[in-house]
Amino acid sequence: FYKKRTSPAIMAAPQMSFASTSMASTQMSFTSTSVHRNFASIFSSVPFQRLPFHLSSRPSRQTRALIVKPTARLPAVTQKSNGTYGVRDLCCRAVTGDAVVLTAEQLAGTSKATKGKPTVVVTRELGNNGKLVEKLTKLGIECIELPLIEHAPAEDRALLGSTLAAGGWDWVIATSPEGAKVLLEGWEEAGKPDLRIAVVGEGTSSAITDHSPLAIAFVPSTATGVVLAAELPAARKGERVLYAASDKAGTDIQAGLESRDFEVVRLNTYTTRAVESVDSDVLKKAMEADVVTFASPSTIKAWLKFVGEKATDATSPKVACIGVTSAKACEKYGLKNVFFPEQPGIDGWVDSVLEALPGSVTSQSI
Repeated sequence: FYKKRTSPAIMAAPQMSFASTSMASTQMSFTSTSVHRNFASIFSSVPFQRLPFHLSSRPSRQTRALIVKPTARLPAVTQKSNGTYGVRDLCCRAVTGDAVVLTAEQLAGTSKATKGKPTVVVTRELGNNGKLVEKLTKLGIECIELPLIEHAPAEDRALLGSTLAAGGWDWVIATSPEGAKVLLEGWEEAGKPDLRIAVVGEGTSSAITDHSPLAIAFVPSTATGVVLAAELPAARKGERVLYAASDKAGTDIQAGLESRDFEVVRLNTYTTRAVESVDSDVLKKAMEADVVTFASPSTIKAWLKFVGEKATDATSPKVACIGVTSAKACEKYGLKNVFFPEQPGIDGWVDSVLEALPGSVTSQSI
C-alpha cells in the first residue's frame, strides 16, 4: 500500500474500483483526528473488514491512514441536489472507484453566522491568538478575535530575578506562554544564568525557545501539570525546583513534586483577569459564531461575565477547548457542546474546532 501526503486537503483515494466483491484493498488518508474518527466509526457500520491502521501524533507532519477491505457490494450513491454528499454516502463513493478530495473548509460545512465561511471566536489575551488564527484561516475559517483576559504582575513578580540569580535550582518550571514570558523577563534581570527548564507543553516551550537561546530540558508525555509532576526526572532526593506560577494555578504540580521528595519553591509571578470591557458589536458577532475557543478557565469565566445566561442557551456557539482542564471548567459552569483533544496542544485544538463545526461535506473530482 502507498501513503499519499495530502495536506492541506483531506484525501480519500482508492487504488482501484470495486466492481465486484473481490478482496481488493484501498487506503484512506486523513490529516485530521476528528475526520479520521468520523470515517472510522462509519466503517464499523458498513460491510467492511477493518485492518490495522496508523495514527500520527502530529497530523500536520504525517498523514493518518485507514486500510479496509470490502466484503460485500456497497449501495449506489446519489448526489444531493445541493451538490453535497453525506459522510456515510461519501465513504461508499470513495471506496467504489470514484476518487474524491475533501478540503478542510468543505469538511467544516456551512456557518450559521455567514451562511458561507464557518466562524470561530478566539479569546486569548491580545497578541496570543496568532498561531490558532493562522491555522484556522488556512482551513478557510473566519476568525473573530475577542480577547477576554489580560495579565498583570502578581505579588511575587519582584522576587523572580533575584531568586533566579541566587542559583542552586535543579529545575525551573513554566506552565503557560504567559508564565514563560514572565520567566524570560526574570532571567534577563538575573543576568541570563544557565537554567534547566521543564515546561508543560509545546506552547510554553515555543514561548521560551522562540525568544531566547534557552533549551527545554523536559516536556511531559501529556501536557498537564499532574503528568509533569509525576514524570519530572530526579537524580536524587531533595532536588530543588523553582515554579514560576500564576496566582490562580492549582497545587497539582507542587503537591505532586513534594510527594516525590522534591523541594519546591513557588513564586506567584503573574495573575490573569477579565478585561474590563469588550466591543459590543464584536461581542454580538461572536455570539452568532459557530464555535468559541477557550484555553483556560479564566477565559471561560470572562465569557460568562460578558455573555451571561445566553452562554448556556441552545443557540450559543459550540465550544472547543485546548485541553481537559478548560473542558472541565465548561462542564462546571454549565456550557454545552464542548469539544477537546485528549492531548492538549494547538494541533489537537484545531481538530476540536473542526469536530465542533457543522458537518456537510462537498466532494471534488480529481
